[in-house]
Amino acid sequence: MKHAPIVTKVSANLLRRKEIGQERRERTRAKLLAAAAQVLAEYGEQKATIDDFIQAAGVARGTFYNYYQTRGQILDDLWAEIGRDPFVGIQKACASIKDPAERLVTKTRLILKTAQDNTTWGWVVFALSLDITTVNADLLAFPRPDLEEGLRKGRFKFDEIHAAKDLVVGACRTALHALLIEERSEGYPPAIAALMLRSLGVSATEAQSLVKRPLPTMRSHLSPAANGARLGNLSPA
Repeated sequence: MKHAPIVTKVSANLLRRKEIGQERRERTRAKLLAAAAQVLAEYGEQKATIDDFIQAAGVARGTFYNYYQTRGQILDDLWAEIGRDPFVGIQKACASIKDPAERLVTKTRLILKTAQDNTTWGWVVFALSLDITTVNADLLAFPRPDLEEGLRKGRFKFDEIHAAKDLVVGACRTALHALLIEERSEGYPPAIAALMLRSLGVSATEAQSLVKRPLPTMRSHLSPAANGARLGNLSPA
């Protein structure tokens, strides 16, 4: 009985050391995944190499191989972490919004805010929007349904749907790039969103009102360790 406190203390120390080791391992994994996301944005999924991942993460080769044996394994882990359709959560969060103008601008704000909060997610979205060969069906369709409904209901004013779609997608992609490689204030996403609405024919007063509304909540696709993981090695054009 006299030795019980000592045994308990030793067990607690061993447990804590194990927890610290797990936390350190998860942080390194998150760093590798953040690097992988940036590499995808720079080179695309087909051209990315293990050396690219190692250089972007700034880790030793042995460290990389402690986690992944092949290029395919880290990419599979990244897609499992983020999901092949990173817009799913945003689409679900905005599904109940009836007004197409509010729905479109809310999606835009959520895209930019999520990228601002979780840069790994942002790099994946940026990588998926590189060109027609990498963009998935949901990203390719964004934001046409909202634009068409908004035009039909008189919420938007524009002459050509493809031009309007390219304007919105281009603004989102440019803003994503700025948020990922440069410092931007918390007011940057709503400011971009308001300008986008005004370019679609929404008045300045209403645009400011719409971008100040509370954002719906959405479930993050990232693990806690991956949230906020930041790397600055790559800066794709």
